[in-house]
Amino acid sequence: MDVVGVSSSSDVYVYLLPFTVRKQLAAILDIDNAWELLAFVMPDIGNADIRACRNAGSFESPTENLLAIWGSKGNNVTQLYNCLGRAKLVRAMKAMRHL
Repeated sequence: MDVVGVSSSSDVYVYLLPFTVRKQLAAILDIDNAWELLAFVMPDIGNADIRACRNAGSFESPTENLLAIWGSKGNNVTQLYNCLGRAKLVRAMKAMRHL
């Protein structure tokens, strides 16, 4: 993936994830609140962050909110992929595999 001159996915920040990948992750993780499993294994995500995602409006995706919060803390795509693995969210990992 080549985003803003970055050639290695390990260097790509979460906030630079392509729109389609974010939407795929949201479609997978919003179902049955699977995003919470991810949130619990993410470093730097606290209870206030989880509450903010839970209180998302009816037209907002808690997964997209979580990724925005976590991405703003300087985390990269490789870290996200590893967190998905720790949470055993294989479908979401497959959505990111090509990055």
